[in-house]
Amino acid sequence: MSLYPIERRKHVRYDFTSKIEYVLTPNMSDEICNGFTLDISEVGLCLYIFKQLFEGQELKIKNIYYKNQLSLELFVKNKNLKTSIQNILPVISYKTATVLWTRKYDNDNYTAGLICHDCN
Repeated sequence: MSLYPIERRKHVRYDFTSKIEYVLTPNMSDEICNGFTLDISEVGLCLYIFKQLFEGQELKIKNIYYKNQLSLELFVKNKNLKTSIQNILPVISYKTATVLWTRKYDNDNYTAGLICHDCN
């Protein structure tokens, strides 16, 4: 008998706390819901949220990243250094995820485990 519990997860979880915005599907209402990530993995994430979700429910998670149109030119000639940075643009997209489980955390707050379908 092992002193440590058996890890049943297929993917390693990484602690990662960040604000997150999502909308519920399929109705894709205009209401933007907020929460925080608690951890992430290759295929999903755990959220701390302020609205109850249900197993099987789909979400569209707002994803913001910065398009790498970074042009960095370094010229070293006669001890002169020139640097130029151009066009770092924010890109907003929505990624689909499904709720695998949800638990009441306290009062009106919940945690939920999600699997991402197109989060790569």
